[in-house]
Amino acid sequence: MSKREAEKMVQSLKTYPIIKGYRGRAGINEAAFVDVVVRLASLVHLAPEIEEIDMNPLIGNEKELIVVDARIRLT
Repeated sequence: MSKREAEKMVQSLKTYPIIKGYRGRAGINEAAFVDVVVRLASLVHLAPEIEEIDMNPLIGNEKELIVVDARIRLT
């Protein structure tokens, strides 16, 4: 997945206005979020044995994104 494809995917989300910021609150680091999407796509492409990835929650601010808990299920 290219960076541009990931940007389009992120911008097409119904929750995109929250990502950009709302009610006077700053949004999250959109570039970092796009980078996560690109890296995850690369990971599942290189490791087809990955059946499922759960990252919950993914917490972000204008500086960084942090995955609090993650689980990867393999086939």
